Amino acid sequence: MNIKNNIDIIKNSKKTILVVGDLMLDEYIVGHEYRISDEAPVPILKVDSFDVRLGGAANVAVNIKSLGGEVILCGSIGSKQGGGLSNVRILKLLGENSISSEYIVSTGFKTTTKTRVIIKGQQVVRYDWEDPYIPDDNKIEIMNNLKNIDFKKIDAIIISDYNKGVIFKEVVDFLKNTSIPIFVDPKPKHKNMYYDIFCMTPNLSEFNDLSDNNFDSLSNIESIFLEANKFKNKMRINNFVITFGDKGALCVDNENNQLVPSVPVQIANPIGAGDTFISMLVLSMSNNISVVDSIELANRAAAISVAQKYTGICKISDLI
Repeated sequence: MNIKNNIDIIKNSKKTILVVGDLMLDEYIVGHEYRISDEAPVPILKVDSFDVRLGGAANVAVNIKSLGGEVILCGSIGSKQGGGLSNVRILKLLGENSISSEYIVSTGFKTTTKTRVIIKGQQVVRYDWEDPYIPDDNKIEIMNNLKNIDFKKIDAIIISDYNKGVIFKEVVDFLKNTSIPIFVDPKPKHKNMYYDIFCMTPNLSEFNDLSDNNFDSLSNIESIFLEANKFKNKMRINNFVITFGDKGALCVDNENNQLVPSVPVQIANPIGAGDTFISMLVLSMSNNISVVDSIELANRAAAISVAQKYTGICKISDLI
């Protein structure tokens, strides 16, 4: 693979990707000094910093922008009353990354927010603030927003499914009818929505749930390939990719059954690596780069993101 040539192709093509999915905010409360409370045997942290990052489908969108693509983002956040400051922070971060909020619906519910407490570089607890549900009137708004998009400008679609309510059958059926290649980062609960799509990218745990298997490592790689081919054919999926983190990714399509190794890296933080992976994969395959070469680029991009603090992204300049 001519890596530099492929990166140049992606950088210069400016493909436009529609990202539809569950928007989140990732918060980080960070400190190094702590003591044990007199009230209960729990640590009291002296907070040094507070950081916020885009998460979920919003993180996919910012990765697309950082990797040289154009993006249209469709999803939902909470209202000022239901979402607290999280909705304000998401909109601010989107603006800073030149991502429009035109197709984002405001619900009366909570904005999905994951808050992680980091002590001496180690995550000790995470607490989630969310209402993983979209009211019917907001579902109608989401559908109307999709219908107002000019799909002639769209080169590919990413469904970023975190099972928080934005992805439902009517959305998926509508996107399928556009005949634009759809890439799905799936949740097993929604398996029956994802027949006849272009590409699916579960991790091993998700694949086990999707296919009723219990593989725990690459030691059974031939059996994994066999089951992956069965699932791919049953679901009528063109390209099926199973991610294995630092072990790489399995490519299963009509021409390939192979493991594409990852780039060795000292993992600092895997949060958001899957978002980076699918972003690079889509931009690469949208430029007619082969599936295997696209996976290699996606592995490299994900390796860059996990080497960062907090929710990582990859920039096209990092790859260069």
